Amino acid sequence: MARPAKNEPCERRHEQTAVVRTIGERLRQARELCNMSQQMAAERLGYANSSKLAKVENASDTNSVPLWLLARAAKLYDVSADFLLGLSDDWEKDINARDTAAIHRFLLEERSKEAAREIEALRRFSDRLGIVETSTVGLSNTVDELLTTILRLWEVNREAFEDMPASAPVVAALERAESASRDARAKLYRLQQDVRLRPAA
Repeated sequence: MARPAKNEPCERRHEQTAVVRTIGERLRQARELCNMSQQMAAERLGYANSSKLAKVENASDTNSVPLWLLARAAKLYDVSADFLLGLSDDWEKDINARDTAAIHRFLLEERSKEAAREIEALRRFSDRLGIVETSTVGLSNTVDELLTTILRLWEVNREAFEDMPASAPVVAALERAESASRDARAKLYRLQQDVRLRPAA
């Protein structure tokens, strides 16, 4: 049987020190990922105060790390033991769960962007509908005023009005304008109702 090299104990100490430092650094990273203070984490891990946890995180004692601490920390921080041991850079326990979470976040972000675009489009449509409504109502009111004025003129000067060569075309034009005004108001009303009753996407 081959004898161990003379420097093997020294190499093992260096390896153990490196592992302890890695564990301490990963414990700190996992705690910060969970947004926990050292005191809060220490209490939940079973320490009376944060000093012992601080020693582990800072690798002040390079001799060992309690195995129970690794098990509790993995559960508390919801990370894999491989991450705490430095065997993996994936802090999540399940890579599939990580990928699923990433896809879920991506879909939520895309849906939020789409919703923002839809809201902006609805805002622009609402602004334009308001302009059409104002114009339609203004035009309709003007037609009504003109019709009222012509009727008043006809009542006051009936014979003179009827003898005017342009009276018949004027009356016909006013009747068409009044009909178009009513039609425009009706279409505007139906559009407003359709917009109000349309179910949200």
